[in-house]
Amino acid sequence: QYSDARLQDSVPQQIIAAGAVQAQSADNADLILALNTPQDGIVKDSTADDNQPFASAGNKNFVGILGQLLRSGRNVSLADISYSNGADNGFMSLLANSINLQPLAAYNGWNTADNAVGYAIAQGLIARDMSSEARTRLLRQRLIDDWFYQSNARRSISNELEKHNREDLKYDLATEEKNILQQITADCQSMANSYSITRGTKFTLSFPWKRLFEVDVEIKK
Repeated sequence: QYSDARLQDSVPQQIIAAGAVQAQSADNADLILALNTPQDGIVKDSTADDNQPFASAGNKNFVGILGQLLRSGRNVSLADISYSNGADNGFMSLLANSINLQPLAAYNGWNTADNAVGYAIAQGLIARDMSSEARTRLLRQRLIDDWFYQSNARRSISNELEKHNREDLKYDLATEEKNILQQITADCQSMANSYSITRGTKFTLSFPWKRLFEVDVEIKK
C-alpha cells in the first residue's frame, strides 16, 4: 500500500540511502533488518477487522527465528509491515509473550511500509551508539505508538465514533479531545501493563494535529 515499488527493490535502496551496505550473509552483518510481511502478500490498514491477536503459522516460525537471533546476541531491527499504519497484533502478541524484547535494537510499524523500513534502518544503525536507557525509551515509545495506539486504541475509538455517527471527530477532535484522550490513554496503559517490555512504563499521550491519525507519546523518566 502507498508505494510504487516492491520491498525487494525498495529495501536495498533504503539501505544505500542510509549509508549502509547489504551484507552477503547474516553472519557478516552489523545489523539484521527483520521484516514482518503479510502471509498472503496483501497489506491492509492496521484497523482492519482481521488484525486480531492470534498468530499465524508464519508468525510462529518468524518469532522462532527472531528468538534465536536475539538470544545469540545479534543486533536486530524489526520492521513490522504486515499492515499499514500500525502493528500486526497476532505477530506482536506472540513475540512479546515469547521473547525478551529488551535486546531489540529497534521496532517500527508506523505509517507506510517504506516509512517503517526507513525508520527501522536508521534507528537500528544508531542503536549501538545510544545509551541503554535512551535505546529502551525509544523502543518503548514506538511499541506504545505503533502497536498499542495505532492498531488497538485508535481502532477502538474509531469504531465507537462510527457507531454514534460521529466519524467527523476522527479528523477534528474539537471539544471531545479531552474525553477521547482519556480513553486512549487507558487503553494503551492497559496494554502496556500486559507485556514485560512496557510494564511499569510511565507515559503521556497527546494529539499534535487534533485528529486521531497521529499521537505523540512522551515517555517519562
